Amino acid sequence: MKKNPFIISIVFGTLMIITGIVLMGFNPSPQNNLPIGFKSVVLAFEFIKTNKEVAHFFKIENLEEFLYKFMMVNRIDYAFMAFYSIFLASFSFVLYKITKINVLLLAVFLALVAWPSDLLENFQIAKIANNIYGNNDNALDLLNIFTWIKWGAICGTLLIISTFFFKKTFFSILTASSCLLSFIFGCISFMHRSLANELMGLFVMLSFLLLYVCAWGYKKLL
Repeated sequence: MKKNPFIISIVFGTLMIITGIVLMGFNPSPQNNLPIGFKSVVLAFEFIKTNKEVAHFFKIENLEEFLYKFMMVNRIDYAFMAFYSIFLASFSFVLYKITKINVLLLAVFLALVAWPSDLLENFQIAKIANNIYGNNDNALDLLNIFTWIKWGAICGTLLIISTFFFKKTFFSILTASSCLLSFIFGCISFMHRSLANELMGLFVMLSFLLLYVCAWGYKKLL
């Protein structure tokens, strides 16, 4: 039996999914404290802009419990970022070996860039969360930079990967469409913070899951 070339992607994809489920378990519920268009607490904070918004974000009942869950998500995310980055990079590299299309090496690079960007993003999130009512102008500026490098790298990776999946099976086209929508909503949210940010995050997570399925069923789906 021929070995699945996506075995590394499957291993890290499995770890990514397990860690993602754990993250969902700790993710605090919104309490009318998020900017317009947002439903996810952690995603909303990644795109927070001002000290006033920070103060409003944490102006909730039972702040201690909220902060505990919020910071737990931030800590667990250090593992999640490593898993999804290696998952995407290894998946892209296998596609490169199959197709010899050089642009897929750019996808590998972008997938790996997302990891340190996410790491530096989390540093700023923790810094701001520990200084709720102080002046976080510098940390907010850095948060904006690292957040967009991360999301830009992820969406760029998915855009490149999507080109491989069109004109194949229905499931492959579905995967390509999800990856492409991640990039489109990423571009929209870069220009205007809105519901598009949530849709970007949603389609990125959906794309991760679809690519994971493709890694398992590569003989039929690729």
